[in-house]
Amino acid sequence: TLCLDDPEDRRRPTLTRVRTVELFGRQVARFIEQAQLVAVATRRAERLQLLHEIWTALARSLDEREIVSELARQVSRVLPVHGVVVAHPDLAAGRTVTALRLVRGAEQGGAAAAPAPLGAGPIATVARSGRPLRVADYHPDRSALAAADDVVGPGAPAAGPAGRALVAVPMLVGRQLVGVLAAWADARDALSPEDEEVLRAIGAQAATALVNARLYAESERERRQTEALADVARAVSESLRLNDVLQ
Repeated sequence: TLCLDDPEDRRRPTLTRVRTVELFGRQVARFIEQAQLVAVATRRAERLQLLHEIWTALARSLDEREIVSELARQVSRVLPVHGVVVAHPDLAAGRTVTALRLVRGAEQGGAAAAPAPLGAGPIATVARSGRPLRVADYHPDRSALAAADDVVGPGAPAAGPAGRALVAVPMLVGRQLVGVLAAWADARDALSPEDEEVLRAIGAQAATALVNARLYAESERERRQTEALADVARAVSESLRLNDVLQ
């Protein structure tokens, strides 16, 4: 909106003057629109570069624990959040395992916790629906999801009167649910739809990295088993003495 007032000649604006101002306003509007498009293109280019860097960081390791730790660190770096949770829900068994909970840069609970009932919190909701969830006002006194909290946990400071913002996304490879990635911030409306989109892309990258790590671990177990069986066969065939074979 462009407003002009208090003309020097103190006269009512003529139609010509109004149209001149309108033309000027239209030109400015086009310049603003172009600047906004440039800003959007720049943000998207930066986001793509950021996602590439995150994927490179996640792909450096084939150890699942290292991947989960790097994932939480990268989410804390790129989003304005105070806490990150990586969980592995098991829908068939109705339980979930929290692989890592990061609160203000500090890991809570050490190694992966024992399985807990799946419940009805944000992580459980995302696991069952397979869709992202964003809550602008995540507060125990106002939200049924918060009452069944499986994201923030007991180790975090209490929320202020304005509540928290929370985003949780599924980590999917095809239709396979690898886990749920959730993040929260100590301010209402602190996480935007764009932040949700970024977290969803990171979750997809992490899912692929975790599946690769699990496949590698399985292949290593099979290799060790095959080597052990070969050792057994070699030991049995090396001697005809029963005591030596049994030993």
